[in-house]
Amino acid sequence: MPNTITNYLRRFFLQRNMVNRLIAVNVAVFLIISLFNFGSFVTNYAYPKSWLTNELGLPASWHSLLFHPWSIITYAFTHEAFLHILFNMLWLYWLGNIFSDFLGNKRLLPVYLMGSVAGGVLYVLAYNLLPVFRPEVNSAICIGASAGVLAIVIAAATQVPDYTVYLMFIGPVKLKWIALITISLDVISIPSENAGGHIAHLGGALFGFAFVKQLQNGNDWTAPLNRFFDWVTVLFQKIPGMRVSYSFPDKKQKRTEKVKDKKQEHIDAILDKIAKEGYENLTREEKDFLFNASKE
Repeated sequence: MPNTITNYLRRFFLQRNMVNRLIAVNVAVFLIISLFNFGSFVTNYAYPKSWLTNELGLPASWHSLLFHPWSIITYAFTHEAFLHILFNMLWLYWLGNIFSDFLGNKRLLPVYLMGSVAGGVLYVLAYNLLPVFRPEVNSAICIGASAGVLAIVIAAATQVPDYTVYLMFIGPVKLKWIALITISLDVISIPSENAGGHIAHLGGALFGFAFVKQLQNGNDWTAPLNRFFDWVTVLFQKIPGMRVSYSFPDKKQKRTEKVKDKKQEHIDAILDKIAKEGYENLTREEKDFLFNASKE
């Protein structure tokens, strides 16, 4: 039984879909926090119920952040309320897959992380520089994946603004309207109790927009982080004592690689057309080709 679970988890994390990986990590952290809180409760709070959340969450105070530098990343995987993680993961699943189709699966994790950092930085700056938040700066803490998810949502909407999704009880809606409504709601909700969360959302959204605009100009902000991830992956694959064999590609393999290269060139050309003219101006053949390529 343990081997079966281990093999399942191994297959799950080795698959290429980064959306599923991010959802799995967020859910795992949520379960750990929930179990910790349950243990604190049944042991008569041997540890404060919110201790683990406070360790992972992003503090607004400069002093606290100095002693919790990891929190600029870990807060983006931290949830306590079930509905909080449910809606964040639904957003991530729906819009994350659209992001992967049009901007690439490999860019999703860096955008999520950098969008979270951007949201966290804006949150800390707002609480330390704006007078209205100063009374709360020593006690405020930010948690949740929303900033990273909003970076993905706005990036997808910026890349394919006229892409249409079908919402329950509403019908077809273009991504640009979903993005505009979401940002507007965050802006008008800043005076609410969750001001810090809405500010972090806007930081993530701003990063998502800027990322796509830079990508369309030929600057891929995710490239350095992806190179680092590739280096780490290779590092962990270098197992001591493992024999490595080399073989030269035969003619059939070379032909296969040429076909793959031509296919990738066709995909890139379609994505460039989407960026310039919009998804709705694709031909039926181009839409079908892109759809089938995204499923491979």
